[in-house]
Amino acid sequence: MQVTLVTTFLNEAADIAGFLDSLAALTRPPDEIILVDGGSTDGTQDAVRAYLDAHPALPARLIELPGSNRAQARNHGIRTARGEVIAMTDAGCRLRPDWLARLIAAFERDAACEMAGGFYEAEARTLGERLAALATVPGVGEIAPETFLPSSRSVAFRKKLWERVGGYPEDNSYSEDTEFDLAVRKSGAKMVFVPEAIVTWRIDGGAAGIFRRFFRYARGDAAARIFSPAYRRAGLQFILFTALVALSPSVPWVWLFAVPVVGVYWYRLGTRAQGRGGRGIEPLLSPLVNIWVDIAHLCGTTIGLFERRR
Repeated sequence: MQVTLVTTFLNEAADIAGFLDSLAALTRPPDEIILVDGGSTDGTQDAVRAYLDAHPALPARLIELPGSNRAQARNHGIRTARGEVIAMTDAGCRLRPDWLARLIAAFERDAACEMAGGFYEAEARTLGERLAALATVPGVGEIAPETFLPSSRSVAFRKKLWERVGGYPEDNSYSEDTEFDLAVRKSGAKMVFVPEAIVTWRIDGGAAGIFRRFFRYARGDAAARIFSPAYRRAGLQFILFTALVALSPSVPWVWLFAVPVVGVYWYRLGTRAQGRGGRGIEPLLSPLVNIWVDIAHLCGTTIGLFERRR
């Protein structure tokens, strides 16, 4: 079985060598590696070329596609791939040595398997990064395999499946992998969850970075008419809060109802953070990140609704 690994990147000069090191250390190396640059301006292309020159055994080639979004870059890389199976990941990740071997084993065990979804873990070094991870990154025990939609930072699929569903939607610049996964599920393809196939990535723990990431996800999803329970929950919470504010001038005691509701909300999210490995004061603080994420979801969904593509 020939396997092509495709990844895309933009302005990753400071981190690309670490990613390529993890790629080179795979116990089951890909037969072909396609690296698609979307128009970096920080010297990423030169860093990649220098790395490939120093590691001639790595079967990799660099494609430059300035101005492309991730979906366009992914599709272009896959279109030129020779492999029967395409493995996808992101350049900001670190691949566990057995990552690709575990994904490919799913196809080798079952000829009917068309997509193998791996998992991912956040690398958190600061308090902000830990709080962001505890609030937004689910543990493997929280995943329902029958409904899991794999991120394209950790997935493999047959090239024929990609062709059948029309590839990644190139008019979706923010949540193209979710829309692609839903098309795969709608097609009836057999999808397998491989929780042991893990990549890690450095999560952004800054307020601006968190907002930007979840705003973009919600915006892309809303434009594609994808409304997850998280977006519905954020909308309901906004409606309830607005109702409380509207009623409070004439019914001041209405805020008494908010106290137990907020208490339950904080307890539930804090307990979840503790179950994800939160320690000390972290479970108490992590719900603040959830509130910030919900605000980003609301803003992104609102913008996305005006950008509906169909």
